[in-house]
Amino acid sequence: RVMFGAIEALASLAESQDACKLGRSKRVTEYAAGIGLALWLPGHTVRGLRVMGQLVDVGMLQIPRELLWRPGTLAPSEFELVKTHAERGYEVLRAIEFPWPVAEVVRQHHERLDGSGYPRGLKGEEILLEARIVAVADAAEAMLAQRPQRAPLSLNACIEELQSQAGRRYDARVVKACVKLLRERETRTDNSEATVGQRIA
Repeated sequence: RVMFGAIEALASLAESQDACKLGRSKRVTEYAAGIGLALWLPGHTVRGLRVMGQLVDVGMLQIPRELLWRPGTLAPSEFELVKTHAERGYEVLRAIEFPWPVAEVVRQHHERLDGSGYPRGLKGEEILLEARIVAVADAAEAMLAQRPQRAPLSLNACIEELQSQAGRRYDARVVKACVKLLRERETRTDNSEATVGQRIA
């Protein structure tokens, strides 16, 4: 209980660094855990994905707040600074003896299968499975959430983008599981709204 309480507190602190991302860690966590379940991963691994999803942005605590709060496109040098959050998050977490590779997954969640990611340009199986899952969860959340500089993408547009990068930037099995999860959530939401409407009528 102490560990999970501390994780939640740290995640909330990291989230407060960027006002436009309130609720982000919870959404990334839900997507990552949902993908893990869809892939039939062991319960222990899914619990680890919940921790990784919550802590994915902890490195943002060391990025200047005025940079994160400012609307508009970042200059190349500013974007390079923001990209250091993955390595900074690793440095914050690596001394904690989690029963999962939390620090390394936080470090790797922007790596891509084709080697185009950062901070180390890892490829394919060099990237931990959990990091490949969190990468897709993180991307889906970013596309579906409101941001100061853009409106959220539609669910179909998000799915199309993920599928277009399956096997290239993202793990194809993970994308397939994420798409299934997103479509199931949409169906549940539609059914829930219909039920509410029927009750009101």
